[in-house]
Amino acid sequence: MKYGVYYFKNTHNIGDDIWAYAQSLFYPHIDYLIDNTSVYKFRSENDEDVATIIGAFVEPRNYEWCFFPPGNIIPFFIGAYFRSTMWEFLQNEPIVRYMKEFAPIGTRMTTTTNFDALGIDSYYSGCITLTLPEMKKMNGGYICLVDVPEYVEYYVRQTVGSNIEIKIITHELTNLGQEVFLKHRELCIEERFKKVRELIQIYADARCVVTSKLHCALPCLTQHTPVLLALPRDGCGIVDMYERMECFFELFNMCWYEDFREGSVEYDFRNPPDNPNTYLKYRESLIGHIGGFISDCEKGNVTRREVFDEEERLKILTDILEDKVFQLKGVVDCKNRVIEEKMEGILNLQQRLRKYESFNEWENIEFFRDWSERSQRLSEFISDDCTSILDVGCGEMHIRKYLNKGVKYYGCDYKKREEGTLICDLSIGEFPDVDVCTCFMAGVLEYLQNWRDVLRNMSLHCNQIVMSYSTSEEAEVRDARWVNNISEIELIRFLESCGFLLNEKKKVTFNSMGYNFIKGNRYV
Repeated sequence: MKYGVYYFKNTHNIGDDIWAYAQSLFYPHIDYLIDNTSVYKFRSENDEDVATIIGAFVEPRNYEWCFFPPGNIIPFFIGAYFRSTMWEFLQNEPIVRYMKEFAPIGTRMTTTTNFDALGIDSYYSGCITLTLPEMKKMNGGYICLVDVPEYVEYYVRQTVGSNIEIKIITHELTNLGQEVFLKHRELCIEERFKKVRELIQIYADARCVVTSKLHCALPCLTQHTPVLLALPRDGCGIVDMYERMECFFELFNMCWYEDFREGSVEYDFRNPPDNPNTYLKYRESLIGHIGGFISDCEKGNVTRREVFDEEERLKILTDILEDKVFQLKGVVDCKNRVIEEKMEGILNLQQRLRKYESFNEWENIEFFRDWSERSQRLSEFISDDCTSILDVGCGEMHIRKYLNKGVKYYGCDYKKREEGTLICDLSIGEFPDVDVCTCFMAGVLEYLQNWRDVLRNMSLHCNQIVMSYSTSEEAEVRDARWVNNISEIELIRFLESCGFLLNEKKKVTFNSMGYNFIKGNRYV
């Protein structure tokens, strides 16, 4: 029997390589690679039979209608995940016939209601990554944080102190840059699996792992590495979170992102608790079922069951796709007509309303008192070799009287303050097109919902950012007019991502800090 690894060639998530690697360990030899986005056109040499384990994502998003394997593929469904977007496709009568032929279907979903309704025998099997062998462990003593928000990192660092190393890891290849993502797609399977082994070894050696990624958490169970699965309670930002992951919750120590924000995480990161051993029953069952399938293949007890001949299969697939394309075209055409009729008017009205509402909002919150002392303290940050400065949200332009002689001053605000004021509304994305040595902003950021956009724009036009802000630490009681509540670490990390490093800081009012950021290499 020939064997093929079922995998996702163009994945952006190394977790897909992890489940493919787990699958590959069961094959006596690997003869083919079967990309799950093009399984319908798979060809083997001389049309020979190829057995494959179909686990994890049967089809990735946007490829749900491509799953109709040719007769030379002998599939073994176990740990398979069928996105909700596949169910319309699966209800086609020929596809139901195909699935029944290879039942029972082992799935990663505890609910099999949809299969039952179609008359397809199925059962919950768990995920194939639970079968990974345990690696030789070395006590690394470090903590791995894998694809969790920055405030989780901040909480863990504050909890464990500086004596324990923390490794920041991502499974999302696109987070490492487009070049890394594109290069990964072209790696041979041996290179991809080598990276998987290296990553699992890192997890195996860790003191503990905190992650939102299922295919990080499940391998940690197999390595007996304490793992804390951390997720947003509302599932926001994680595709199909409850649908994909809820059936695995019983296997882990868990908490929610909100627990980190509230400081109520009940987990000892220094001396982490053991994982529950609930996963062992699924591991043993998976190994038994898959081992039995491979054994039958080797004994010659498994042969192709060609539900349709090739000509019939291709015609069925073509008919299904044509019907779907026709259906979608009607929907798209209808929506496009409505959009074309209304878009121009909506955009014009929206722009007028935004300008009007934003102007009135700034008028209402504008608050002047003598801010000279704050400006004087901030002026001490301004570089001696500064030759030009942009005062963002200049108001009464206090900073100007503390500038060295000869410094070119640009005042920027939502309305004219004096002749030469650069008029732009920061709250709707406007920013003056002027390059300067220093961007200065005092008492403004608190009133901006789009504060990231404003800081990013500032970073593109200067080499130094001098600013004040009432962080969540400095001003626990927030002014009712303020529209954000940013922690100091969040502010610093964001400007680091823009290429600016914190040089110095100091108190400038009773509830706000002054910051001096200098353009430099981004911390990695």
